[in-house]
Amino acid sequence: FLYGRSIARNRDLAIAYFKIAARKGNVNAMYKLGDIYSSSKWGVEDRQRSIEYYEQAVEQLLGPAWAFAADLHLAVKRLLPHPSLCYALGREYLTRDLDLACQFLLLAHVGYQIFIEGGEDYYCKADREVEDLLGQSCFADRRKKWAQVLF
Repeated sequence: FLYGRSIARNRDLAIAYFKIAARKGNVNAMYKLGDIYSSSKWGVEDRQRSIEYYEQAVEQLLGPAWAFAADLHLAVKRLLPHPSLCYALGREYLTRDLDLACQFLLLAHVGYQIFIEGGEDYYCKADREVEDLLGQSCFADRRKKWAQVLF
């Protein structure tokens, strides 16, 4: 319903279905709701709600104490299948916690690389965007440090 593929486009119905799936613990629905609320594209932009859905998705994957962890090295295997979620959280944490942002962006990059190597080339653009963010000077020392810890 969100994109109107083979059916009439209906944003409100799409959001309602994503919310049902999110309440049932679907990580992808939580991520998609975060995306919907993060952009003005859908006409319901709400940055706080967006962050809440992204963090809810990570909490579903890692448990409620994830935000208190010093780093994400114990959760790499659970996060790599969700590079777009990691990318979104990396962007969100840029202004709040550069170490956490760097970790999420590194996980996004490696996750995207796995999908790209598997033939899913549509992730190339997002991976380039992640690389551009990781190339910022604020990540110069952090990138090497966290890459060693995570991988």
